[in-house]
Amino acid sequence: MKKEKKKSSRKGLLLFLLLLLLGVSVGYAVLSQTLTITGSTNINTATTDWNVKFTAADITAWKYGGSAVTVTGAAAAATPESYTTPATASVSFTDTTVSYSAALKQPGDTLTFTATVTNSGTIPAKVSSITDAITVATGDYYRATVTNNSMKQNDVLAPNASATITVVVSYPSTTTTLPSSNQSNSGSYTINFEQQ
Repeated sequence: MKKEKKKSSRKGLLLFLLLLLLGVSVGYAVLSQTLTITGSTNINTATTDWNVKFTAADITAWKYGGSAVTVTGAAAAATPESYTTPATASVSFTDTTVSYSAALKQPGDTLTFTATVTNSGTIPAKVSSITDAITVATGDYYRATVTNNSMKQNDVLAPNASATITVVVSYPSTTTTLPSSNQSNSGSYTINFEQQ
């Protein structure tokens, strides 16, 4: 009888634990909830455009052999072109490069040109870095300087906005001796853009 009572007590305890487990499971199931996030993303290339480029490069002043030279022609803003003055100076541009050349004859000769950068895209463009390797001096015979850059590092060029860079190349008028041989120099001015 004791065995039966012990067996019955075990069955009762087992039944109680089973009911308790079932009750917890039902209680837990009642408290559960499923949350879902769904959606899709599309990038419409017809309305999004990254397009920062040079849109013009124009000689604004040219002095050769001590005299001002009239600049003939002009680079059309819509089409990359180049033009040359009668006294061997030229400026040309593509979407990503402005190139210039100038023959300087005597002290005081200068070439001044302005390049225009335009954000023709739909995404704001931030100036991430500027590398100025054009502002150099070679003895007494050559100077090149960026005299006006309306863009500084971390500036943002908004869509449809433009900025200008003016470069002056000169044979300094303060030169007191002439070179004994031909002189040449080159440099670059690089502006890196990234999306804002």
